[in-house]
Amino acid sequence: MPGFKELPLPAFLYEVGSRKTPKPWAMPKTIDQVCAKLLYVGYDPLRMDPETFVRKIDEINRKLQEHGKPVIGDSVVEIAKRLLRQVHYTTSLARN
Repeated sequence: MPGFKELPLPAFLYEVGSRKTPKPWAMPKTIDQVCAKLLYVGYDPLRMDPETFVRKIDEINRKLQEHGKPVIGDSVVEIAKRLLRQVHYTTSLARN
């Protein structure tokens, strides 16, 4: 399996959302909402890799705020950063 860095952004967001506590994201609804936010401020989630998403999150959130849209939360960013630091990819299903 590829590392988290190698996943397409929507798949990476699935992994992030499944680890969100106390309430994981509603799948795939929340992923679709995050992807729509990215598109709204000019970022194509199908052309953006997870590292770029994390690196540009402040810029993305600034643009979302400028357009009166909810930002991508700190807990999501922290989970994303933690996953990118992991060397091995394991699915959330494999953990259970």
